[in-house]
Amino acid sequence: MKLVHPDYEKQIDLSAGQITVVFFDNPVIFRKYVSELVQQSRGDGGLFVLSENNEELKIENNLVSITNPLDFEIEDKRITNKISSQIKSFAVSEDMIERTQSMIASLQEYAEYIAENFQYHVSYTEPESAAIMKMLGYRVEYDYQNELEKLLEYMNMMHNICNIGCFVIVNAFSFFSKDELSILAKDCKLLGHSLLFVEGNSLSSDVSIDFATKIVIDLDGFELF
Repeated sequence: MKLVHPDYEKQIDLSAGQITVVFFDNPVIFRKYVSELVQQSRGDGGLFVLSENNEELKIENNLVSITNPLDFEIEDKRITNKISSQIKSFAVSEDMIERTQSMIASLQEYAEYIAENFQYHVSYTEPESAAIMKMLGYRVEYDYQNELEKLLEYMNMMHNICNIGCFVIVNAFSFFSKDELSILAKDCKLLGHSLLFVEGNSLSSDVSIDFATKIVIDLDGFELF
């Protein structure tokens, strides 16, 4: 995958395992492009174009933006919805269908008994597998010890469950050490995540990260490679 913007010639490589860092020396320019990319990742309009094999892709379906790596919603609705859908399918799979039918039959019998013995005449909704699975509220249990592990857990789940493997992280250099960032970059490379760090602190541009391609946008908005 490639990410481009008409204001710049450089194409950002977002193919599997690619790590890129873009440093902005000008906070106003930084804010402009980060805001635009974040909005597009949420389905709004903008000038960034994401493509693969010369075919344009919807950014909101293929890229995740994390504006605060210390405070983001790890229980992403996209993950929750995918898990719910998979649970519903699993409940009626060949291995589970007998158990599911037995459970529904027992629940049906229970509902009928309540209706027949209650002091008023009542009706009820016939139990269905999909509705029961939704009611049970299955969700992923995460296992992390610190903020870096939380970030990796989230990225792994988004990639494995939602098939979204492109991640943009804003100002990660302000929160993590060089060693931590190198660990993150190495794990992303090994797991096939594509990672774009976007940094608004010009002092961070002196930091080099293993495996990463570096781009600097100077105070006047010009690209320095």
